[in-house]
Amino acid sequence: MAGLRFSPGWLENESIWSHMEYKYLLEVLRAGLYEEFYSDFKNCLVPFLNAKQYTRSILENSSFIVSSVNSDKSLHGAGFVARLSGSTAEIIHMWLIMNVGLRPFYLSREGKLCLELNRF
Repeated sequence: MAGLRFSPGWLENESIWSHMEYKYLLEVLRAGLYEEFYSDFKNCLVPFLNAKQYTRSILENSSFIVSSVNSDKSLHGAGFVARLSGSTAEIIHMWLIMNVGLRPFYLSREGKLCLELNRF
């Protein structure tokens, strides 16, 4: 449909896409910016959001969160389109790095495969 537009803060127009926030956090973690990661971690991940404002269980990801630019203030912070999305893969990747390190497997000088759990 030509001319279809979403209001600000809704879907493609200035909303908060969970998987993109999680991609950002993953790259901050991979870059070794641990203080920045933990500072943003509690402000971005769905389990730390206010459940009443999110309007669904904080145990389920949603594709996007309505931002504060949306004209309907009652929707600010609400999550929509609940599903397993890219954010699920990103959080698993963050969890692995946080618990086993960036490169848990390596080859020894003798060419043997080794495992070293090394949290940052």
